[in-house]
Amino acid sequence: MQAFPTNTQKIHYPSCSAVKQMKDSNKAYTEDFDGAVASGYVPCKKCNPN
Repeated sequence: MQAFPTNTQKIHYPSCSAVKQMKDSNKAYTEDFDGAVASGYVPCKKCNPN
C-alpha cells in the first residue's frame, strides 16, 4: 500500500516521515502504484516506493 497527499503529486510508503507530517485530511491510500504513477504521481525521493 502507498500513501499520497491529495495536494501534491508525490507517492510514499505509509511509513515515510513525510506521511507522518501530513494532515489526516490530506492523506489518501492506494494499492495501485502503477495507476498512481500513470495519473501523474512521482515516487518520493526519501522512501522511494516502487
